[in-house]
Amino acid sequence: MKKDIIVKRKKRVYLTKFYGGGTMIIPRPESATYYEETFEISDVLTIGSQDEEILNKAIELINIYLPTTEVKKDDEALISLVYDSSLPCEGYTLDTKEKILIKYSDFLGMRNAIASLVQLMTKEKNSYTVEKCYIEDKPKFNLRSFMIDLARGVGRKEEIKETLIRMSLMKYNRVHLHLVDSEGVAWQSQAYPLLTGPRGDQYSMQYFKSLDKLCQSLGLEILPELEVPAHNGTILRCYPEFACEVDEKEHPSKWVLCAGNEKIFDFYTALIKEMIEMFPSCKSIHIGGDEVDFQDIPNQRCNWDFCPKCQALGYENMLEIHYYVVKRVYDIVKGLGKNVVMWNDWVDISKPCPLPKDIEMHFWRVAAKTRGPYEGCSMAKFLEQGYKVVNSSFPDAYFSNKEYASSKSLSDWLPTKRPETDEKYHDLILGAEGCAWEFGNEERYRFYRFTLPSPMGLFADRLWNGTYHEYDKEYEGALTKAILGIRCKPEFNIFSLLGTIMLDARTTELGVLENITATKGELKEAIMSMIPTMVTDEYGRPHCIMLSVLTG
Repeated sequence: MKKDIIVKRKKRVYLTKFYGGGTMIIPRPESATYYEETFEISDVLTIGSQDEEILNKAIELINIYLPTTEVKKDDEALISLVYDSSLPCEGYTLDTKEKILIKYSDFLGMRNAIASLVQLMTKEKNSYTVEKCYIEDKPKFNLRSFMIDLARGVGRKEEIKETLIRMSLMKYNRVHLHLVDSEGVAWQSQAYPLLTGPRGDQYSMQYFKSLDKLCQSLGLEILPELEVPAHNGTILRCYPEFACEVDEKEHPSKWVLCAGNEKIFDFYTALIKEMIEMFPSCKSIHIGGDEVDFQDIPNQRCNWDFCPKCQALGYENMLEIHYYVVKRVYDIVKGLGKNVVMWNDWVDISKPCPLPKDIEMHFWRVAAKTRGPYEGCSMAKFLEQGYKVVNSSFPDAYFSNKEYASSKSLSDWLPTKRPETDEKYHDLILGAEGCAWEFGNEERYRFYRFTLPSPMGLFADRLWNGTYHEYDKEYEGALTKAILGIRCKPEFNIFSLLGTIMLDARTTELGVLENITATKGELKEAIMSMIPTMVTDEYGRPHCIMLSVLTG
């Protein structure tokens, strides 16, 4: 049999200016022992398992992570996959001291192990160098999600794909797709073909079906979102018959559908069915439910108080009508076999809540005084009433503005820490979700190509590991490798050159960086020497394109 392992003892020589530090992977494992040795393997990986199904899934996953690598089945393989029922959900062990032994108890455990293995690999010309180590690992929080907004802009398909691959490598397990908003509906609806997308662009239903298959392979549950009943400007422009019957001069807002119009529930049913058709693997539907009425913004008002059809429903106030709409849509979603997720800010949780307790409450903030129920409301109140909560607290989990999340705020943030909650309810906090609003809007939010990869890694580390670690040179080096991929030299630290570990929303060119410690020429020289195939790197392509833009 051909020998495919060469053990090497390497004394690393670091360039001081670009020093990345010792071995670390992002997110950081719960327990890891790294040895001062590496071994070299050919660029043809052999893998084996007694479970044919998990073996095929592992090969498919490696082909996505490392598309230029050939992977073969072999009973005496370099990589062995072994089922271990004693491991927790998503837990794994990874032993690379001799060959590569992975133990897992479920598909996500296997995926997490391979994601860690990929970060331990460095691509040479026709081979890989692998760090010798032993890792025992499991997540601190069960739900680790990230949201990308495609309703306000149709992003490039290649960048969406690479973002999903990076999410998988960083061990996220859910991606929230925001698909409907006042700016547009992200897909070409067959049931309601007049619906338009943001700036006239839309994805096909077939494209989203292919995205669902990709996410299944990557271990990412898709959570598609339909906005109910507000944020519906595009819907009302395309189908004005769904608007409230009011004097448009006195009440010009086109923001909320008419709760008294029975046809809106046929409309919601049709769109939800299309979502399920596009994303058959999805377990839940996010129904929105946020920002129903802005008293301080005239064109974002809810007209239910002035509409005879809505008043004929017999409810005392706007909040009760909102609960009625949510319950109707809840019944639609549950009737189609899916669970319900919704935003929290239009639920008056200061009182006993009439909504079903199996709704997953997506907390982002208590409403402002003129924008919904606020007095006595908090995330803690949802937990006290028995709701399970996903924490996307603003601004800690928002990455769309330089005044929102920062490396400083993320360094000590946890879903159980802010907002403050009683420890006895922490089991009801499922985890957290980072939010990239207007992800697809390249005209206004072009900076995501520059800014998103690093906070995605920092956020993943908080959810997976949960312990504090200073964002020092070692951490920056590990995050550099996690973002730029296996062709990136282990000693390279892009953030020491950029002067910050988390670029802000102004970053569309090198000149706006205040803390830059390198000239453009130095940065370009460093990148080209450390990432020889910068633009075609396996799983870091968008960020590598970003670096080529930064350096000219």
